[in-house]
Amino acid sequence: MGNDDRHRRSSDRERARGEHVDSRSGHPSGSSRHGDRDDRRGASDRRSGRKASKRSRSRSRSSSSDHQRRRRERGHSRSRSRERSHERSRRKSRWGNHERRQQDAPESEDKGDKIAEEEEDAAEPLPVTLFKDELMKAVRGSQVLVCTGETGSGKTTQIPQYLLELVRERDADTTASGGKDKDKDEGVALDTPAPGDGKRPSHNNKKLLVAVTQPRRVAATSVAKRVADERGCRLGEEVGYSIRFEDRTGPRTRIKYMTDGVLVRECLEDPYLSRYGVVMLDEAHERSIDTDILFGLLKRALARRPDLRAVITSATLDVERFAAFFDGCPFINVPGRTHAVDVYHSKTRQVMTATGPASPRYVEDAVDIIRKVHRTQGPGHVLAFFTGQDEIERASRLLSEAVAQEKIDRRAMGIEEEADNGVSEMIVVPLFGALSAEAQADAFKSARAGVRKVVMATNIAETSVTVPGVRFVVDPGYVKQKTYDPARRMESLVVVPISQVAAQQRAGRAGRTAPGQCYRLYTRNCYGGMLGETVPEILRTNLANTVLYLKVLGVDDILAFDFLDPPAEDQSLEALQHLYCLGALDQDGRATDTGRRMSRFPLEPSLSRTLLEAGELGCLEEVLTIVALLSVESIWFTRSKGGGGGGGGAGSGARGKRGERDEEAEASHALFRHPLGDHFTYLAVYRAWEASGFSDAWAKEEFLRVRALRTARSVRSQLLGEVRKASGGGRRRGRQEGGLEVTSCGRDLDKVRKAVCAGYFTKAGQRCSKEWVYRSLAVGALQQEGDDGAGRSGLTLMYLHPTSSLVHAQEPPEHVVYTELVFTARPFMRHAMAVKGRWLRSRLEAVRPCSSDRLCGRALAAAPGAGGGKEEEEAAAAAAAAAGAAGRTAEASSLAKKNDAIEAARARFLARKRTKG
Repeated sequence: MGNDDRHRRSSDRERARGEHVDSRSGHPSGSSRHGDRDDRRGASDRRSGRKASKRSRSRSRSSSSDHQRRRRERGHSRSRSRERSHERSRRKSRWGNHERRQQDAPESEDKGDKIAEEEEDAAEPLPVTLFKDELMKAVRGSQVLVCTGETGSGKTTQIPQYLLELVRERDADTTASGGKDKDKDEGVALDTPAPGDGKRPSHNNKKLLVAVTQPRRVAATSVAKRVADERGCRLGEEVGYSIRFEDRTGPRTRIKYMTDGVLVRECLEDPYLSRYGVVMLDEAHERSIDTDILFGLLKRALARRPDLRAVITSATLDVERFAAFFDGCPFINVPGRTHAVDVYHSKTRQVMTATGPASPRYVEDAVDIIRKVHRTQGPGHVLAFFTGQDEIERASRLLSEAVAQEKIDRRAMGIEEEADNGVSEMIVVPLFGALSAEAQADAFKSARAGVRKVVMATNIAETSVTVPGVRFVVDPGYVKQKTYDPARRMESLVVVPISQVAAQQRAGRAGRTAPGQCYRLYTRNCYGGMLGETVPEILRTNLANTVLYLKVLGVDDILAFDFLDPPAEDQSLEALQHLYCLGALDQDGRATDTGRRMSRFPLEPSLSRTLLEAGELGCLEEVLTIVALLSVESIWFTRSKGGGGGGGGAGSGARGKRGERDEEAEASHALFRHPLGDHFTYLAVYRAWEASGFSDAWAKEEFLRVRALRTARSVRSQLLGEVRKASGGGRRRGRQEGGLEVTSCGRDLDKVRKAVCAGYFTKAGQRCSKEWVYRSLAVGALQQEGDDGAGRSGLTLMYLHPTSSLVHAQEPPEHVVYTELVFTARPFMRHAMAVKGRWLRSRLEAVRPCSSDRLCGRALAAAPGAGGGKEEEEAAAAAAAAAGAAGRTAEASSLAKKNDAIEAARARFLARKRTKG
């Protein structure tokens, strides 16, 4: 069935925000300032666009004049001069004022350079400028403000600059009052010791910063660069950013963009955020796990710092709910500057079935739509959404091959002329989180006249970042999400349908700078059946890092922490149990010295524990490299790039050449395989790259990802600084790196294996037959004890991941540890290493049973400062536990034997089934 048959035009023209008539209610989804917006107002708003633009410029000039007058009255001539300089820079930049383009201009007008015209359209004053005075007044009068800003409103780039003006006003007031904060509540001492961190630094005599968090690195870096350009400063001076393993800030930085995880880590050192005058949590609707933590931490900091301000912003948000969470704070809605978007739905294709995506061909379908758009539509870039890097690379390859084949067929038929639609060439650009900053920047660069850019992106392109010139969006309706099963300690990376909010955001990308089109590869009924909002990450992921941070901050009862959406109790208890096994928590759920040192690393707890153990065993040099490589994208390169499209493909021989390259890559990678597992394979790759002088050419010859190796090298060097503070591991004689003694284990690889085992003994597998099948050792041997002594048991069969070095061993190892268990077709152990069973048993046996109430901190919260009575109760509980230990051990042994028999039988059944197949 052709594309024309699979799609039909929607009966209504949806706004770029994704307004959609819901068949159940008959009302469009979307919001006005205080509720649903009448769709009829949209047409009126568009007709009055030019008038609003003029009012915006007039009002902005009036507001600027009033502000400058106040500054003159205060005598801040230096600040005034700097602001005028910034204003001149803004006029000179490409975001300066331009005359607005008529919306109803014919498509044929200026075909050769329509993209440049659209970028000029994007440069007119942003809608948020109309609300500057209202925003400033609200922030002055309330500690918290919730602001919803639609696509194109300018909230991410402009509001932080407004907030900086407020912070500078406060700096001036503090200086005028002799260093005392006029807004400070006299009943609260700002140098109150922070929980778990000693004395909190005073900020009275320091210039405060504006913190702006983003859920993704690409958003933090790209927006910071744009705002720095607007303000006429170098990135890292007045405006900077900080992401994991990269910091572009300096002593003069006043606006700091960062990922939400970076701010969470800063809270460990400074729980009251004393460096900041305003904290802005942007894109709050995405509900990343770190953003949810920040809601609670920020609420605590606001209670102790009356001078602190918080602004919660998002494109779509449940305003009333967030306002209620922050004690009834005010909220403002800023409409976006968007254009009409025609939305097309598939006639028949469903999104999901009970077993997964309804159509395994949605990548091919998306490529077909892109080809159709390129042949039939005028100038404008294409943004296509996929679930991950693999799909993006496959789609890029398919598109390149198809376009190249079309050219060959056209020449064979004697057709030399291209379609007269103003576009002669196509380039394909990927955009996903694992790309380097330089590679991500390619998606935002302007294209030459007559060139159509096809950006293939994951959901990072839904919000925050805007690809200039996009007029066509292809939405298959899927996203890849991590879900976590605390009972089996298994993380699943599954493809699921997007939410309605995400669908609206994707459609909105097509109307950012001009009227556009969105092709949804699913029916209207499927859209109506989607979840209204994306499930918050905190409800579906591993909470170990989250719980560790909160414990280090002194939160006694994790279950009572003020979450916007509290996670399930079993999620929290499993995280507590995991941290207790690693030695990060004691039996009362308090952070140990080991746990505090682990929290210093921007790593998940098992990797942090591995580093600390490596310091004790004297193998930091090897383990630092291994941990760095585990912290980046895959280093293996197995596919030739799909190319830039538009005839740049390999032609009819592409498949054969690609197959040859795959074989070459496989042969090259085989040289690095280590019989003890993947960790040593990664170490061998890094050492060979180091021996080549860190040569990019060598890496490419060996079919390795250069950017992954570069990132790993950078991560390794930055981890050295944290090791210096936390590990205390450089006690033996060894090589000096940056003042830190980094010791090598030489040929004693057992030290590395023991260090990894210390961090991952709760993620262990024991071979249950002579087949390549393993059972989860932690589930059978490590029971989570309840108050009645009863434990949970389960049967988890696991398999080595197809990419593991151990798959090529002559005989499967008896015991393995792995970094993560992922479920695709079945449970696979990723990054596996062979270990000795006695190492695992000694670790597992050292873990003493602990009650859930004590571990989560309920006992501490219920009876703070209890004396001898509490000690007597603990002694009695310990005696009771000892009395029942023998019985439980025998019972567990019997259960383990029974499980082994079941698992062996199941393994034999699977083996017979494979043989018959």
